[in-house]
Amino acid sequence: MQPIAEWWAALPALMQAFWAIALFSSLIFVVQFLLAVFGLGDVGADFDTDAAGGDVGDVGQGTVFSLRDLFVFGVGFGWAGVFFRSALASDWLLVVAAAVVGLLFVVAYRALFRQMMRLAGSGNVAEADLVGLVGTAYLAIPATGQGKGKVQLSVKGSVREYDAISVGAAIATFAKVRVAEVVDGATLRVEPLA
Repeated sequence: MQPIAEWWAALPALMQAFWAIALFSSLIFVVQFLLAVFGLGDVGADFDTDAAGGDVGDVGQGTVFSLRDLFVFGVGFGWAGVFFRSALASDWLLVVAAAVVGLLFVVAYRALFRQMMRLAGSGNVAEADLVGLVGTAYLAIPATGQGKGKVQLSVKGSVREYDAISVGAAIATFAKVRVAEVVDGATLRVEPLA
């Protein structure tokens, strides 16, 4: 333990600050990440307030700043300061370079978060969104009143499978169909695509 204390004492104050920010921010970020991955609830330490007319809050709401952003900035800022020290002789230039890297980390994190939120969108589809869509008969659809088949539709960027009944004549497997009506939320009334 003594060598670490000696190493720490030998560091200039600026490098001690970079190391402290890098380690603390990384620890908080990793804990938040692990809690989120293992589904232990919303661990974001975000808050809402009004700052100069801008919202301050969670990333997913198009806001200006959040505490999570602060930790992400700290990770980039701290580690950039540690790693760029040997390349940059000027303390001011080092702080500016570290701040730029910290801001780039926040921008990258927000872009990644937005993409993940798009992927994690709700699986609910309004019935009105289905009417008029064109799909493919996955299993043959018997004539009206003679049973159900299945169709596949591309809905909001994902392929979904629904039970289907025909408006009239039987519809063969792989035939193109158009949704005429949603019968009960899970069953679609379809017609062959002319």
